[in-house]
Amino acid sequence: MTSFIRKGNSDFPYPAGMAAFFLMSGQIMAETPPPTFRLLDALMHNREMPPEILARGLGVRLDPSPGTSNYVSEVFEGGQSNVDPAISHVVLRLTRDGMDQDNLIALGIDTERSCITLRDIVSYYGNFSGMHVPTPRQPPTAAVTYSYRQDWGRLVFEIARKDPACLKGIRLEYR
Repeated sequence: MTSFIRKGNSDFPYPAGMAAFFLMSGQIMAETPPPTFRLLDALMHNREMPPEILARGLGVRLDPSPGTSNYVSEVFEGGQSNVDPAISHVVLRLTRDGMDQDNLIALGIDTERSCITLRDIVSYYGNFSGMHVPTPRQPPTAAVTYSYRQDWGRLVFEIARKDPACLKGIRLEYR
């Protein structure tokens, strides 16, 4: 079985279960990506699958959320992933035909189970294209977001402002 590691805009294959080697800053470094990144890479390539297929791949049960769904979008929610225990919850928002809004896959990350840092993210995905720091009016729990533009939309990482500054959420926003 072959998996892929993303570095910049290129995919590099590596045998599953083995350390991946990639070029970074002119040096070859051994790096085993967090399971969350491997699952995220697969999710980015399969983001337009029907909810039941995405749910199976994420290892969650996605149930329709009638209280959150509306005439613009249909929302599905799921809990803890049995594929990656670091994923605490999943939200899938599918825009209804004719509406001008991005689709969304949001993954909540349990920082008690996994502390993925900004350094881990940049080492794996390269330099980010955008950053948003919460304003003083936002609650202290508001995250700093780092985004990557993709040909299909945006990949957004939410990092907690408290110490340790761990990844607390991931969003894929796509048309």
